[in-house]
This record gives sequence, C-alpha cells and structure tokens, in this order.
Amino acid sequence: MNKKKILLLILVLVYLGLAIAYALTIPAWQPYDETGHFYYINYLTENNNLPVMPEEPGMLYEAHQPPVYYFIASLMQRFTIGSDYVSQVLYLRYLSIFIGLFTVIIAYKCAMIIFKNDSILSFIATSIIIFNSTFLAVNSTVCNDGLMILLCSLAIYLFIRELKCKTVSYRNVLLIGVLLGISLLVKLTSIIVLASIILGLFYCNIIKENKYKKFIINVTCLALPVLLMSSWWYIRNVNLYGAIVGYQSMVKDPGNSLLSLNGFSIFWKVVFCTFWYPYQYLRNDPMAKPQPFIYLIWSILSVMGIYAVIKELINSIKNKVSLSCIISFIIFCIILILLAQTYTMWREGRHMLNVFIPIAIVIAMGIKNLRVNKILSAYVIFVVLLLINIYIISNNLALIEYKTFLNPF
Repeated sequence: MNKKKILLLILVLVYLGLAIAYALTIPAWQPYDETGHFYYINYLTENNNLPVMPEEPGMLYEAHQPPVYYFIASLMQRFTIGSDYVSQVLYLRYLSIFIGLFTVIIAYKCAMIIFKNDSILSFIATSIIIFNSTFLAVNSTVCNDGLMILLCSLAIYLFIRELKCKTVSYRNVLLIGVLLGISLLVKLTSIIVLASIILGLFYCNIIKENKYKKFIINVTCLALPVLLMSSWWYIRNVNLYGAIVGYQSMVKDPGNSLLSLNGFSIFWKVVFCTFWYPYQYLRNDPMAKPQPFIYLIWSILSVMGIYAVIKELINSIKNKVSLSCIISFIIFCIILILLAQTYTMWREGRHMLNVFIPIAIVIAMGIKNLRVNKILSAYVIFVVLLLINIYIISNNLALIEYKTFLNPF
C-alpha cells in the first residue's frame, strides 16, 4: 500500500472512530432538530406518504424539508421496527456516519487534485474537515445535512476535475446539474454550491476564454436538470405554505441586516463560531458554555486561510483578469453568506459545510505558504485537533447517559 492510500486510511479510521464516539455520547434528541427529523422519517415509515406541515406544526415542523434523505432513512428504519425509538435513532446515526465517510474520501481526492498529488497537504486539508466538530456532529446524528454535504462535495469534485483538464465538457456539467438537483431535494442550502459553480463557469468561459455562447450552453446544462428535478418540491411548498421553505422559516430580522452595525458581530458569534464548534448543538443546554481555547485554535487556522487568499491576490496583481475574478468571487461569497444570515432560521455555521472542502483547501494553502516543514505541520495539526475532539467527547460523556433520555413522542 502506497503512502497516499495509507494516509487516506488513517483519515478514514480516525473519522469513523470519532463519528461513532459522537453518535454514542451525544444523547438522543439532544442536537437541534433531531426530534423533528426523526418524526418526519417515522411518519414516512408508518404512513407511506409525505407529511404536510399544519399551521401549528408540533413535531412536524421539518415537514417542509425536501424528501430524499427522509426516504433513504425511512428505508433503513423499516429494518429496525420493533426496537425502541432511542435504538432507532442510534441506527439512523450510523447511516449518517456511513454517508459522511464518502465525503471524507471525496475531500481527500479534491485536495490531491488541487495540490498536484501532494499527499501531506491533502492530509492536512482533510484533517481540518474530519476534526471539525460541526462536520462530525451532523454526520453522527439524525440530520439531512450530511447527505447534502456529500452530494455538494461530489459536484465540487467533478468541477475541480474538469478544471484540471483545462476544459469543461457539456456532459460533465450536465452530471453536476443532476447531482445538485438531487442535493436540492435534500436541502435548499445546496444553492450556495450551484451559485459558486455558475461563477466558476463564468470565469472559465467568459473571462478566461471569452466564449459567451459556451457559457450560456454550460449554464443551461447545469440549470436544466436542477430545475426539472427539484423545482416541483419548492412549488409544492409555495402552494401549501406560501413560502419555499415553509411557515416562518424565512423570518427576516431587519435589526441585523447586511448593512447593520451588528452584522459582523452576528457573523462572528453565530456563523463563525457554530461552524467550528457548535457547543449548543452538541449540548442543547442553556448552561452550556463555549470554550475559548477551541475558537482560538480554529481562528488561527482561519487566519492562515485568509493569508493564503491575500497572497494569491498579491500574486495576481499583474494579471488584472485573474485579480478581478478573485475579488469578484470573494465579494460574491461574503454577500451570499451575510444575506443568508439576514434570515434568522439560517444563522447556523453548519449551512456553510457544503463548501467546506474549498475552505479546508484554502487553509492548507495558507499553511503551505508559511514555508514550514509540512510533515511537522501535519503532525501538530492532527494531534491538536484530535485532542480537542477527545475533550468534546469527554464533555458529552458528562451528560445523562444515552439510554436514559425520555421518548419525546
């Protein structure tokens, strides 16, 4: 077995160990919305029909969510009928872990393309993903985010692979559109990846090649399967609830809009912090407190990512086309993320996990640009982030034992 496969095997085994530990130590119904997701699955299993969310939704408050994840989970739940609800939750968590396993493999393959088969930098980038407690949490609990992240990651991988070939074929763009169409039938936040790939096509076809016709055809190949596959669900939601994501799911908070003085504070406290360490997701307890040292470590890694972006900008100053593309992309991402945070129900860092692979790769680029020993950097990052997760798991063990949680139904 060569070095690349050994490093990938280490990442996979560590991911499985941590994800199983999270699944066993986070009490049932503790993560936000796990009860709602489970009830949706249970409804499908018992009624063989999609739920409709009433105006007072009760346990059916997730019924506005697209159905693909719930259909898959319902098929698995049918094999566990006869078990108590808490045991069924555990089996469904194992399904999430299995889904996340493929995301880890795809992340490693993406990094290998970007870093030209540099296994150490790819190891660093993938380590940042597998040790992120938000990524571990959504891939070890009953949640539709994991499947959305997998499909978006696969779409990103195909697009990166196409860019490596210095051309983008219509057939592969169509395949990416199919993946994103399925992903939008898992969760609406997949639209962030769709918008990012359209911007990437704009750069490749118009800025780089000056081929407007090719851009229009590519966007059509991308958008057509997305619309054909997923639009029916959101039209259904508008007809049933008057909104694409259900009653009050897009409540606007004008006090914290894009131009608000509180905008940066909201972004830091809610989006950034819950992206790296969702302590209240892991412990749905008003007494739960964040751990500053965890945020400090992730902040240092984030600064390395920002450093990588700045260095790329400086290197591109002589190339006005490249510079304008990078600046446009950064502005686009900032506006997209902050506009999303204008809506109260979207103020969670986990909604950025579908673009986690590019984020992790940029951080690894920052570490590379520091010109320090790569192997030493990989070792230090791996050990430090592993210890953080051991600390988080030990905190979860301090809660009431998993099996003692009451059935919420």
